[in-house]
Amino acid sequence: MKLTTLIIGQHPNQDLLLLIEKKRGLGKGFWNFPGGKVEAGEDLHQAAHRELFEETGLRTQSLKLTARLKFVFEKERSHHNNFCHVYRTQIEDLNTTPTENEECRAFWYSQSKIDWNRFWPGDRLWVPQILGGGEIQANLSFGSQNQLLSFEITSRSLDLS
Repeated sequence: MKLTTLIIGQHPNQDLLLLIEKKRGLGKGFWNFPGGKVEAGEDLHQAAHRELFEETGLRTQSLKLTARLKFVFEKERSHHNNFCHVYRTQIEDLNTTPTENEECRAFWYSQSKIDWNRFWPGDRLWVPQILGGGEIQANLSFGSQNQLLSFEITSRSLDLS
């Protein structure tokens, strides 16, 4: 099962989250947080920093691990199964405008106006816990049409060892 990262980037002075809208591949059309696969030779932090920059053009100094998620897809899409490490950060690079590329469009969006229907099914179950300062572990499984089939969320301090 592959390793992936997600970065929940927050604006330090406003109620804004750094989001992307996927333009292709798994999750096309959904809003999400920047992130992606860990490449050979990278550790999780290196991958998170690289993905953040590739998808948004922005950088951050600090990353705080806030969730470990297991995403499982039905048999014909099992190649998308992944263990995802979710990091939370404040984006310090406020002089740069989030970018758009062939994979996604990055943008700031008000946390208080989030439309969960634009996100992956299941995000509404775990993301608010992270935004509220929690740490979680979760298992989520999805069907052939990206519908949420099952989920289990455990709120607790993560073993960071």
